[in-house]
Amino acid sequence: MRLQIRWPEHLEARGAALVEYLLLLALIAVVCLAALTALGGGVSGNLTDTASVVTDAG
Repeated sequence: MRLQIRWPEHLEARGAALVEYLLLLALIAVVCLAALTALGGGVSGNLTDTASVVTDAG
């Protein structure tokens, strides 16, 4: 006689959903980092220009 242990199907589906949510969260984090990297230089340049105008006016 061989003992077989089966993983309950509802737990298996829950584990798959958890992995999908983690992958989605990782994708969102990568997109946010890419957006910040792409926009960061432009925002920094605008703030530097604004600071120099304010300094020159004062």
